Amino acid sequence: MKTHKLNTIEDATAILEYFNYFHDGFIKRVSITSRDEFNKDKSQTCTGIFDIEIEIAHYNYGQGIPLYTQKIKGKFEKVTDIQLDMRGVTIDWVIKRIDIIEKERTDFWRKTEDCFGFKMMRGKLSERNEWEMVKAELFTFSEAIFIEE
Repeated sequence: MKTHKLNTIEDATAILEYFNYFHDGFIKRVSITSRDEFNKDKSQTCTGIFDIEIEIAHYNYGQGIPLYTQKIKGKFEKVTDIQLDMRGVTIDWVIKRIDIIEKERTDFWRKTEDCFGFKMMRGKLSERNEWEMVKAELFTFSEAIFIEE
């Protein structure tokens, strides 16, 4: 099992190049876990912060062995701005490219903080039966790790 830690945009570039930007992969599983909790005094703490784990089935990179059964787990911490638009038919869900960009976001206290944006491009068959590229930012995050299984 090999891990790839993402703390900088240079890390992101190296990871995406290593995995060929996840071209021709697909999302196998998404897990979203809230950091909100109940307190001992019966109050609750709502942070609006989540952790996301995405499992991508992927074989289209040189280091992938065995070729057709690779699963890459991406574990993303301190996630906000979640926009998972999962509409479309099954053929629409092949990943064309994943990008990770530098961003800024506003925290609970209205302070600006640096973060990353997770973007995914996929093909979508239009009503005119033509392929269109759809690119969406799925969420923002503070740090991540990718695990080859």
